[in-house]
Formats: sequence, C-alpha cells, structure tokens
Amino acid sequence: MLTQERLWDMLCRVGALSFAARSKLPNGWNGTGVGTVEARQVKDGVLTFTESGVWHPEVGRETRFTNVFRWTVAGDVVRLEHLRFGEDHPVFLFDLVPAGEREWRSASPHLCSEDCYAAVLTVRDDGIGLRWTIDGPRKQETIEYVYSFEGTAT
Repeated sequence: MLTQERLWDMLCRVGALSFAARSKLPNGWNGTGVGTVEARQVKDGVLTFTESGVWHPEVGRETRFTNVFRWTVAGDVVRLEHLRFGEDHPVFLFDLVPAGEREWRSASPHLCSEDCYAAVLTVRDDGIGLRWTIDGPRKQETIEYVYSFEGTAT
C-alpha cells in the first residue's frame, strides 16, 4: 500500500511535468504541455507546486502557462487545491484517498457548475501520474499529467 508518508515524500521531490489533454468535443482542449515544477513545503503537511511551461495545442499557437496548486495532508486524505485566486482563496479540487498498492483516487467528484471533476493518482516508474477527468455538457476532457522527480527528464 502506498502510504500517505511515502506519497508525500514523492510529491516533495517533483521537479518537472508533462501532460496531454484530450477532449471528446470538437472545440475542447487537445494538445500537450511541458514544464517545470517548484515544489515548496510551506509548513508541515502543506506543499505548493508552482508550475510553469509551454502549452502546445493541436490547433493554434503555443502558449506559456503558470499554475499554483496546494497539496495538504488533511487527516487520512491528501487535498488538492488550485490557487488561481491566491493562497487565501483556494479553489478546492478534491481529496485523494488510498485505493490500491500504487494508487490514490478522489474521495468524491468535485462539482463545478455543471462539470464533474475526478482524479486518479498513480505511482509510476518515471514519477507520479495524475489523470483528471472532466465531464459535463460543455466539457468531456481527460488530462494526463506526469510529474517527474528532480533530476529526471519528462
């Protein structure tokens, strides 16, 4: 079983990311991205990922991106929040709970308007995989992240 402590240790070592987004809708997000992650433990049980890189859509021009996510140990779960509005106004995404030898899953889906967000985190040989699914009337997307450890290539 992948313990919370082991998962936390792995999250603290993340230094790079790559991702692929696929949509079932014709006007959805399709493309790939690559970038760096600054993982910073701001206090016990609280870690931020400052992500920056380049998004390569299948149609259109490449775009630079930045995101800040906050991981928090909250009892038996690991919570993920997006800090798009700053640290004092986080956007809750989901709580992850253990779901197998190398896997954590969202405890329940996150509803945002009419969209339903869910996630599966998997420990991989090349890092940590985080697969997001977003289902709703205007979104039917899957985003596959691979977070690589410092000193490894994406």
